[in-house]
Amino acid sequence: MRGYFALGAEGISKSGNVGTILRTGHAFGASFVFTVNAVVDMTEVRVTDTSGGDDHVPFYEWASAGDMVLPQGCTLVGVELTDDAAYLPSFRHPLRAAYVFGPERGSLSRAMQDRCDHIVKIPTKFCVNVAVAAAIVTYDRMISLGRFAERPVRVGGSRELPKEQGHGRIRIRNPDSPRMRPLVGDGNKPSAVISMSDNSRRSGPMTARNALIPAAVLALLLAGPAVAQQDARPAAPPPPPPPPASAPAQDDVIVTAPAAWSRTTSPSRNTTPGSSPA
Repeated sequence: MRGYFALGAEGISKSGNVGTILRTGHAFGASFVFTVNAVVDMTEVRVTDTSGGDDHVPFYEWASAGDMVLPQGCTLVGVELTDDAAYLPSFRHPLRAAYVFGPERGSLSRAMQDRCDHIVKIPTKFCVNVAVAAAIVTYDRMISLGRFAERPVRVGGSRELPKEQGHGRIRIRNPDSPRMRPLVGDGNKPSAVISMSDNSRRSGPMTARNALIPAAVLALLLAGPAVAQQDARPAAPPPPPPPPASAPAQDDVIVTAPAAWSRTTSPSRNTTPGSSPA
């Protein structure tokens, strides 16, 4: 799933629901879980959270909406049944978001609603359990940003898992620097990703498969001039020039006669066999 998200609840009164939310966040890969203006008993939390989410997911407790400290750029999304709330199925999830839910017997406070950047609602006849609402919103986010295949037209679905998200490639500005040798390689084994210049950003990552020549040149530069001189080979000598074409004899002249071709030679040579000199 792209980006990150967090799950939280305001004014919650049952620690078991906090444990269920913590377990949902742990299962779907939440970055942290939080509560606002709530009294939480961690013993009861671990009863419903059998996955041990408090050991793997950061858990924060704030006294009020004004005390909340979210990461920079994180969008706060409130989940509440209000008239001006957007419907969850048509809501575009932010890439970095924190979702806050109301208490079991109440709604989000006015201070919390004013702080939210967006408010969405689940299209149900009546409100559902806060932990169930957290699971529904998290699942909707996963199918929206999870890179899954599109649903087929007919009944059925794909069994292929989504591809793992890549985190970019290593960019080396100065490959000749000794500090870059751990990233570039030891000279004999070039690294899997090498960035030679800005042109590689437009043509894709320069890997050892599609960039053997640049990797070999880089290995020679890092190995030193000794290896370069050892691998150098003398250039082959150029081929000899072709012999000049033979010039025609000075005493032979070819003329064109009206009736036929005739060959006139010097007085010392006969024109045709059996003829006498003039």
